[in-house]
Amino acid sequence: MNLPTFDELLGDHQHGFRAGRSTTTCLLNLKDTICELLDSKTGVIAYSLDLSAAFDMLRPDTFKDLMKGKIPDDLLGILGEFLCDRKFYVEINGKKSNVKSIDRGCPQGSVLGPVLFNLYTGIIARKIPPDAVLTSYADDSYVVLQDKNQESLAMKAEGCLSAHIEALEEIGMKVNEEKTEIVLFGKKPQNITLNVKGTAVESKEAIKALGIVIDKGLTWNHHVTALKKRVVKIIGGIRVIRKKLTKREAITVVTAQVFSLLYYACCVWLTPAINKKTLKTVESLHFKTLRLVLKDYKNRISRENVSLETQRLPPDKWSKFALASLFINCYNFDQYSSLVRRLSCNFYSKRRKPGFLYAYDSAKTKMGKQVTKNWIGNALSCLVFPWSDRSLSKDAIRIALKKSYSDSE
Repeated sequence: MNLPTFDELLGDHQHGFRAGRSTTTCLLNLKDTICELLDSKTGVIAYSLDLSAAFDMLRPDTFKDLMKGKIPDDLLGILGEFLCDRKFYVEINGKKSNVKSIDRGCPQGSVLGPVLFNLYTGIIARKIPPDAVLTSYADDSYVVLQDKNQESLAMKAEGCLSAHIEALEEIGMKVNEEKTEIVLFGKKPQNITLNVKGTAVESKEAIKALGIVIDKGLTWNHHVTALKKRVVKIIGGIRVIRKKLTKREAITVVTAQVFSLLYYACCVWLTPAINKKTLKTVESLHFKTLRLVLKDYKNRISRENVSLETQRLPPDKWSKFALASLFINCYNFDQYSSLVRRLSCNFYSKRRKPGFLYAYDSAKTKMGKQVTKNWIGNALSCLVFPWSDRSLSKDAIRIALKKSYSDSE
């Protein structure tokens, strides 16, 4: 009997705790799915599900039943031993409680725990309708559906949600229906209300997915507004301690505390399609932070020199480098061929030209209108498809990027 491979068991939808994948690949795939469906000129709906104590709800007996015939019996027996007969106690101020038994749950903090959880929940993809596109990162799940008629789309979403929740409850997961979020995309979408197991859930202007705010127009205004509130507070704190830091220390603090937040998953949202006003907000936060490093409180240094003195790329080039690094990472791991194909040649429709990465231009009335600028731009101009060298590294890309930027300026 031929057993399924490990990747087949996990499913292509799962991005959590897997080599070559991350929250960014999950978000990029989610956004690209929405954009691709918008390009077909249909209404699109996306929803997210929130699970309570997800890792603690895994049932060992159910896990064995689900994996029987899919994992060798001897290995399944070892995994069963790992999950069963676990005990715990609580210690406070040197006093210990009685030892209790745990009849469910996946050990957290272990290497094996997340893998078992992914295997356990991987069955969900086969329980929802085939036309629903599922994207997951660990216990965070996002589903995208499309239909030309909004009423039909709403009914389809309700049915998919019910099937999704039932499948999770069958394996012991607990869903917070109250925290379910839905958003409609398309031409002037009207708000709708879905009945989720007796709970009324209204569509929103935006939903939060893995730290990114996705609004119904894919303008990213909501995300940048939320970013600004957080970054401004951090900048205020850094300003207080700046005089006690050297320049190098200040750059380290800024990179860790501000840029890690400001540019998180930037290759998903910081694209040429972003509104100019929104882009200016990002640029303002970027250079305000770096001027603090240089103690240039009166803006006497040009932005170009600020970038040179701090050795930090401006926002547009930062995004290109992040995308190039992500692309090379996916390609080298050979884990996500569909994403690599999309990033490299943009096979969305016959209207698209190779080298142009898809982005939804919210400033236009047409759904999914191609952005006229090459999103990858100079970031991948040094590479020629197909790539045969599997040893491409971020350092090699960094060198190539520096050359391509200097050549273009």
